[in-house]
Amino acid sequence: MKKLYSIFFVLLFISCECYCQTIGKDMVYFEFDKYDLTKDAIHNLDSLSKLITKYAARVEKIEIGGHCDSMGEHGYNDHLSNQRATAVNDYLISKGVKDSLIKHVDYFGKRKPITNNNDSAERAKNRRVEITVYWIKSKAVAAKSKEEKPSKDGYVQHKAIKVSLDSLGKIGDLDENTTIVLPNLNFYGGRHHLIPSAYPTLDKLLEILKDNPTFKIELQGHVCCQEPGFGYDGFDWDDEDNQLSLNRARAIYDYLISKGIDRNRLAYKGFGGGHKLVPEITEEDRQTNRRVEVKLISK
Repeated sequence: MKKLYSIFFVLLFISCECYCQTIGKDMVYFEFDKYDLTKDAIHNLDSLSKLITKYAARVEKIEIGGHCDSMGEHGYNDHLSNQRATAVNDYLISKGVKDSLIKHVDYFGKRKPITNNNDSAERAKNRRVEITVYWIKSKAVAAKSKEEKPSKDGYVQHKAIKVSLDSLGKIGDLDENTTIVLPNLNFYGGRHHLIPSAYPTLDKLLEILKDNPTFKIELQGHVCCQEPGFGYDGFDWDDEDNQLSLNRARAIYDYLISKGIDRNRLAYKGFGGGHKLVPEITEEDRQTNRRVEVKLISK
């Protein structure tokens, strides 16, 4: 499974006569008082530019917005956020994204924080550039999505136990058939690739399975941003199908097998958008719901 870096797709379905439009919001982050692209930011933009150029015919437009943390005066932050937005714009064009697709490059200084700037970690999240890609799906995909969309009555109340990375090694103490929410085992929006912070959790899960050769688990994939309903899945931009939650679970399944875990100890299943952990108000909420959980089948 190829390691990618922090791209966050927020898939929001908007009804229209012939097509179904989605909005992908991606973010890259910057060091304090800098507008130079970091190594992680370059990886982010390389992945995004490949996706945009591959599906260029489906891109309606791209908007870029620069942001800062709360440190400094408005004038300075306006200039810095403009430099950050320009750096992202120039890099995307250098990687083959048509400048005609980039309709708007703007800057907001410190006026639109996504966290409260209470500490260095929160300020780091505000030092960002947001890239919003307006995608247009094909008629066939739009029609299929419309046909499969269930009523809200299909929502299933989710029961699972959240564990920290430190306590993950104690899952053997849990009862069989317990479902576990693993920390940070989350994905890019609309894709079945893990975000970077997921890999310590994935490596810990691999270690546990190696240390406990009798454990059998089921990997359970989930999506955000869909009407609640058991069995309804999201669109996967990587595979161009409507099996996003299933593909996410299978990606973890394939990774564990590639690292030596017997496939007979593993199963995987997709649950679509019916088992949400949190209401989807913010991007952080949506990211929380883009996940794979683990059900302990037997010990």
